[in-house]
Amino acid sequence: MINKLLVIDALVYKKNKAFGYQEYLFNLLDYFFENRHQLKFEEIIILCEYSQMDDFSKYKQLFTINGFKVSNTLSRLIMQMFIPYLLHLKKNDVILFTGNYSSLIKKTKHVLVVHDLLYLRKKLFPNFKMRLQRKIYIPKSISLADIVIAISDFTKMDIIRNIKASSNKPVYKIYNYFNFKKYSTAFESRVFNFKYFLCVSSSLYHKNLITIIKAFEKYCFFHIEVDLSIVGSLGKGDVFLYYKKLSERVKQRIHFYSNISNTDLAQLYMNCEAYISASYFEGLGMPVVEAMFFNVPLILSDLEVFHEITIGNASFFNPNSYEDLFKILDGKNGKEPINTKPLVLKYFSQRNTSQKYIDLLNSL
Repeated sequence: MINKLLVIDALVYKKNKAFGYQEYLFNLLDYFFENRHQLKFEEIIILCEYSQMDDFSKYKQLFTINGFKVSNTLSRLIMQMFIPYLLHLKKNDVILFTGNYSSLIKKTKHVLVVHDLLYLRKKLFPNFKMRLQRKIYIPKSISLADIVIAISDFTKMDIIRNIKASSNKPVYKIYNYFNFKKYSTAFESRVFNFKYFLCVSSSLYHKNLITIIKAFEKYCFFHIEVDLSIVGSLGKGDVFLYYKKLSERVKQRIHFYSNISNTDLAQLYMNCEAYISASYFEGLGMPVVEAMFFNVPLILSDLEVFHEITIGNASFFNPNSYEDLFKILDGKNGKEPINTKPLVLKYFSQRNTSQKYIDLLNSL
């Protein structure tokens, strides 16, 4: 065991917020915990918000859990800034920053995980203050990093194309690991007494849920055999306002699910006629990978990252056109044969995901 520390920055984590990040973080920590003997560090410290410490308690047997009071984004950024001093870190110690940006003071080695550069798309990310914060922090964090990890080839190339500081940095693509064992209690029998298309999505603008609802509204005028199931909420914005104006006949055929169990989610995947995503932008697209695990036919917006992770095993449409999506739905007459599970198990295996983190961290 080498006499140095590994600090894992999880200060951005909040329970039931940013589901994709939450899945990524705990799948990675679970793997680190199970393979602690491989990590060549004297001590591993997880930093989290004080109020979230209970969610990390399962790791305390092997890791040190440090909780800090973080009331808002500014206090979190300040806390990140002083991590090396608060923990008395030395230059050979390593901090793994898991959430897009790091401390702007460098006293030790930095490994930075970048999930996406959504902030560069003003129309898709209109919050000026949040966009400005990322515009300052992400390029600077990349410039300070010893290693940058991107969660897809698309995100890697987005970094290289748009962040000048990355030109002299090693940028590695490492997919997120998916813990499909959580679905092991599901069984393959239809528990829903209707046919449906499935979408797992938030109501954020760039998720473009409104295009799916518009296309399905038109679908209802011509077809009665398939409904629409949405895992997520409508929020209170344009999607919600559009949904309110739908006829009752259409509303009755749209089913919403939230806070569901892994077993129920697996059932939704296994029994759907097709999985739909109309997203304008993704760093990876975790629900798409999960749908592939269940061999679900895919109907996806024509994004570079979706072509990457599906290897073209999908029907693609223009996300700016609900008519384009409708044409695909209109031609659906039940499930089509598909076998994408082997692809998922290969490219998103632990060896190709979490193990690569251990290899990189040990190399520093």
